[in-house]
Amino acid sequence: MEENEILKRVIEYRVEGKRRAGRPRLRWEDCIMKDIRKLEVKNWWTVAKDRDSWRRILKEAEAQPRLQGY
Repeated sequence: MEENEILKRVIEYRVEGKRRAGRPRLRWEDCIMKDIRKLEVKNWWTVAKDRDSWRRILKEAEAQPRLQGY
């Protein structure tokens, strides 16, 4: 391979610097998925498409003090 070919540069690239110490930050989506699992919602994506069912789940979630609250 020639020295300037992009594939060779990608393969030989070395990342500089260090990772931050400690656990990575939680994303908003991670917290939501954790809450959905606590509510034991099956097929949440399909349920979310039905507004009435989703509103019922949201009202149930508001009454649960154990959820993240994000």
